[in-house]
Amino acid sequence: VQGFREVAHLQKMLSLDNTYNEEEVRGFHARLERLLGRGDLAYTVEPKVDGVAISLTYERGEFVRAVTRGKGDRGDDVTANVLTIATLPRRLKKSSVAALPDVVEIRGEIYLTAAEFERLNAERAAAGEELYANPRNTAAGTLKQLDAAEVARRKLSLVCYSLGHCEPAGVQTQAGLHAALRAWGLPGVEKIWHVRGIDAVWSAIGELDGLRRTFAYGTDGAVVKLDDMALQREAGSTDKAPRWAIAYKYKPDTARTRLKAITIQVGKT
Repeated sequence: VQGFREVAHLQKMLSLDNTYNEEEVRGFHARLERLLGRGDLAYTVEPKVDGVAISLTYERGEFVRAVTRGKGDRGDDVTANVLTIATLPRRLKKSSVAALPDVVEIRGEIYLTAAEFERLNAERAAAGEELYANPRNTAAGTLKQLDAAEVARRKLSLVCYSLGHCEPAGVQTQAGLHAALRAWGLPGVEKIWHVRGIDAVWSAIGELDGLRRTFAYGTDGAVVKLDDMALQREAGSTDKAPRWAIAYKYKPDTARTRLKAITIQVGKT
């Protein structure tokens, strides 16, 4: 139960609009050093995916359920709609990288690629319909559709990056988890950094910023996680978030805009 709560807290933390600076990231590392009584800690640095959080459950390798994050401890069952995603494996592959657990809950994000979002909006423009606002909200609305055929037509995509409940536990590190996810046949993030020490963490955050616009999904930040899962459990969590992870959000893109005209409408009020 505690592990489930920590994952829920992490998901909530990732949804916040905080923008951490270098000093705060280094402070996160310093707190862990004091808490764990050791230096030279290893971390993973991963893309912060701007999608719809999803929990996938497999039993004896067979896919059985997909649930949205909801409020962190209770979400909506969207199994029928998630089954339309072409990259979702109905059965996990056996691999020498990591043994298949009897029961495993895998966390990730559902998203629309930029190309698919543009295709849907082009269709709506041709039909004289209001355009969708952004890929994330469109993906969230698609998951709530009652017509699975319409969901399939919109071509949702999936990326996996985290672990919830796992029985028996077999993966010992975050880097090992990413290797296991790919070995089991699940779509993972394009790139992670496995680094040691806070200087290497900060360098990886900068490298990710230079690459993130080439990814298939929206990425607005970096997630830094303590690599060793035993140390994650030792670090624990507060009421708001795990102590072993921090989400760094990049500054939003800006552009110069020319206002060409305004229309003023006057009503009764």
